[in-house]
Amino acid sequence: MITIEEGYISKEVYQFEVETSDALRIVMPITEANQLWELNIAIFALLVATFNLIYAKVIKPQTYSKWITAGFIILLIVLAAIHLNAHLELHRTISEMIDSMQ
Repeated sequence: MITIEEGYISKEVYQFEVETSDALRIVMPITEANQLWELNIAIFALLVATFNLIYAKVIKPQTYSKWITAGFIILLIVLAAIHLNAHLELHRTISEMIDSMQ
């Protein structure tokens, strides 16, 4: 028996009767998605904190501070797009696994 909870605020619970090998095939992508989510939060928090710490003393006095800020924002957008694509792939994999079990 495997139980999968989906959502943070409103939880949806799925329960399946599966064999050990099938349970492992389902749990691996879910664990990978969770680890990727935690990594994303850490990376984006670190980037934003670093930018806020160095902005006033290092970046703002420079003549190209607007370009540096724009480059940082573009970097965040590119990283978000890359990580969003990885999350969508994992979501598809998890959905296919769950659909095949039903």
